[in-house]
Amino acid sequence: MSLRLVRSDSNAALWKACSESFLHAVGGGAGPGGYPDFLLLAHRAQRDALLKDAAERGIPGWLNPPVAFFSDLRHMFGIEARPVGILTGRMLVARLAGQTALRVGVRTAGRDSGPAGTHMLDRVFSELLPEGVAPGRLREALEPLARDEFTRKRNDWAADTYEAFLSELEERQLYDPRSIHSMVAERVESGGLSDAIGGAGRLHVFGVTSLRARQRLFRALADQEDVEVRVYLPLEDEPSEWETLATAGMEIVGEGEEPARAAFVQPAPDSVREVAWVARRVKRLLAEGLAAPHEVAVVARSGHQDTRLVHTGLEQVGVPSTARLRTVLAEIPALKALLQLLRAEADGWTFERLRQVLGSPYFSPGVDLRPLDVLAAARRYEGLAAWRAGLERLSVEIEAEDGGRWRRKGISPDRLQHDVPVLLDFFEQVAVFAGPRPERDWIDLTLETLDGTRFELRSRLCLPVGDRWDIVRLDQRGVEHLVRLLREWRELVRSTEPLSPTDWYERLRRLLEANELALSTPFKEGVQVLEAHEASLSPFRYTFVVHANDGVFPRTPASLGVFSDEERLRLREAGLPFTERSEAMRRERTLWRSVARGENVT
Repeated sequence: MSLRLVRSDSNAALWKACSESFLHAVGGGAGPGGYPDFLLLAHRAQRDALLKDAAERGIPGWLNPPVAFFSDLRHMFGIEARPVGILTGRMLVARLAGQTALRVGVRTAGRDSGPAGTHMLDRVFSELLPEGVAPGRLREALEPLARDEFTRKRNDWAADTYEAFLSELEERQLYDPRSIHSMVAERVESGGLSDAIGGAGRLHVFGVTSLRARQRLFRALADQEDVEVRVYLPLEDEPSEWETLATAGMEIVGEGEEPARAAFVQPAPDSVREVAWVARRVKRLLAEGLAAPHEVAVVARSGHQDTRLVHTGLEQVGVPSTARLRTVLAEIPALKALLQLLRAEADGWTFERLRQVLGSPYFSPGVDLRPLDVLAAARRYEGLAAWRAGLERLSVEIEAEDGGRWRRKGISPDRLQHDVPVLLDFFEQVAVFAGPRPERDWIDLTLETLDGTRFELRSRLCLPVGDRWDIVRLDQRGVEHLVRLLREWRELVRSTEPLSPTDWYERLRRLLEANELALSTPFKEGVQVLEAHEASLSPFRYTFVVHANDGVFPRTPASLGVFSDEERLRLREAGLPFTERSEAMRRERTLWRSVARGENVT
């Protein structure tokens, strides 16, 4: 058995070859085992297309279907080890890098920004861990680069930190999630592939176009002798990194078919009008019955901003869409309100901050804010004590004279008498955030707030504004994600040095800005709004590629810092899996081809 490449210049022809080959072999076998073929996919859109093809053939379905995603590899190969947490891994690398830098004499080892930031060496490890590079192999490859004292110390710093990091993980009986492809490759090398795919004799791999973070895995698939492996790729007019793995040669499909028409290019002055144009075109296709919603894809290179913009644009014209939306934690409404609460204490409860918190649906005690406006117009207040005294004085003045003057200022005496005790109680609740305390105590206090100990935050998270249940879902998932991060952070704290409210606000803000939450929309059969790697090779009837600007898609690679591009090239020639600029651009071109070779591409 060996690895064979199947290529085509048409996504539809490539998918047809994969689907027909797999379904012909599997046929109507009900399972739950004994399937001759197994299919490994990259995205659910490909699985949905497979099920549609199977239904058209009259196949009712399978028990224990011989289909899986790359995200299932850990369970398929029985990897039961516990992964290291996100924050634990970041802080571990930063701590070890700092210790190693002092030992080898490196003057700067990158800023230690705690759990909020990623150390520069961590980015290097992201290229080494998926391929299972041993520390000794890294050290050997770095030796020829030691031209002077600086590069020698830098090389020792990188290699020693990498070795210390792996040793620390082994001691804790943990593994880095980035190592999963290397761990799977080890099991393939030891003969575990056949068992992992239920004894199938042939493995189809569809949706992967790059060997980034997968070189060792596919090398192991090419070298094993138990299972025939077929990898489906776009046809290219330049040398590819896949050719050396094609131990069974290459097959080209779809040559006799009519070539797909060239992509239509529509200029747009800005992103907003680009999305509006795409939304109108998609709605027209659906209204004229030219395609079902799930047969249309809108593709962006990155999902940080573009996918949300497209999803919103389609919603505004009444087109159902399916998307996986990324949201920075600091932009989730409930967590943004938490930051506003902490910033109010950090800034000394100025009028702007106090009114912001009292007007928040997550913390508001339900009082009239007009008395605060009147007090702030008369003089400047700062601190809870000053606001407390001002409200009490205002209440006394209203009781002592006719309330007509205050009504003209928009204050209801009766409402004020009701609201003052409520506000004073609110001040008592938020007073707990005053003063310095150790970092662990700040984490506990924040967790208590998120758990609903004060302000009834948990109950408020369940209340929608209008019919915006998507905000309720986002808030609840965001709070749960932050709770997990804080609990992990708490276990990592070693210092007992007190932090001021300002210091804690800044640390939490950086943490929220450095992490994001990805949520899929509930509706699965709408227009598919995807990132490029998700849409790669998927057989959509109509594809719209947005923000296809120069340097955006294909994306120009950014500098990775520790090693220069020339050094990366030399390390790559020495057998290390580092990506240098020319290889990164080639992979971007491949990704572009895998998206732009659909039936109708705009």
